[in-house]
Amino acid sequence: MLACLGWSAVNSIVGAQLIESVNPDVPGAAGIVIIAVCTFIICTFGYKIVHAYEFVAWLPPLIIFLIILGVFAHSGDFVDIPWQTGTAEMGSVLSYGSVIYGFATGWTSYAADYTVYQPATQSRRKVFFWTWLGLIVPLLFTQFLAVAVMSATTINGGDNRYQAGYDATGTGGLIGAVFINLGTFGQFCMIILALSIIANNVSRNG
Repeated sequence: MLACLGWSAVNSIVGAQLIESVNPDVPGAAGIVIIAVCTFIICTFGYKIVHAYEFVAWLPPLIIFLIILGVFAHSGDFVDIPWQTGTAEMGSVLSYGSVIYGFATGWTSYAADYTVYQPATQSRRKVFFWTWLGLIVPLLFTQFLAVAVMSATTINGGDNRYQAGYDATGTGGLIGAVFINLGTFGQFCMIILALSIIANNVSRNG
């Protein structure tokens, strides 16, 4: 329960940052409330509705992440940051690895809830493989994409729109810096991405 609440809180904060980046008049607390209320509404309809919602909810964020990948790759702002040595670099690598592990292992405490409709005779290897595949692909894709975009904050020693956006509204501002040249469409993508947090929270709280 604590793991679910913790990750839902983190997710909601990121969603609120995206909303605030699009409209600074919406404070972070209001964005969190919007996401939490929408999550609660979907969860009240029960297990089957949650599954039906999750069945389609992955598609819009996938499209938006692909847009982010395309726009950022086209910008040429990726920075190949050289590896350092020493305990500080080792600590950074290990801490990032722990974040990746934490994102994946957070699902284990309620994996049984999502396989409850599987027949008792279902192959355990199939359940494991499809669960693993369903986690490893989106986790690696989104987190490698995040590393690539975050590398742009080092341009000109940190004096750039990526670092400025990150300083202003965290992750929301960083993604906003990618979409900055797409105008209203970019803002639309950010709102859809913020609302996609609901699908993540529903699976943790449903």
